[in-house]
Amino acid sequence: MKVEYVEPFVAAAMNILSSELQIEVERGKLRADGSYFTTKEVSVLIGITGEVEGNVVYGFHRIVAMDIASRMLGHPLKEFDEMSKSAIAELGNIISGHAATLFEKRKIACAISPPSLIIGKGTRIQTVGIPRLVIPLEIEFGEIEIGVSLRENF
Repeated sequence: MKVEYVEPFVAAAMNILSSELQIEVERGKLRADGSYFTTKEVSVLIGITGEVEGNVVYGFHRIVAMDIASRMLGHPLKEFDEMSKSAIAELGNIISGHAATLFEKRKIACAISPPSLIIGKGTRIQTVGIPRLVIPLEIEFGEIEIGVSLRENF
């Protein structure tokens, strides 16, 4: 997988998190991840199709997801309920939509699937034959992991 396929997702996430949630975002170090298991308690899975295909997974610890959803919804949450799950899934959708726009600017056509929410860590997500690159983002609530598995489909 080309490392440059990660950049639109990272740029989109940094832009959306800083502008929409009014928080600072620090980019961590890119790493290859061969395990294919979710490492966070809440994951948003988005499929990517078009000239690039595969998926992106946004991983959060439950408390981080709740803090982000609280900020998005404008009030503190006591539990990770249906509204907060919807907010986190929509955040993944917004970031991925923005990333698709960045791909389009590079003349790479792609589309995204509706988000799927995975609750619980340790779920195996594998796009056969496509390695996953992971980039952590540090925000005031904790860490978000972005795992990108894409290949060219030209």
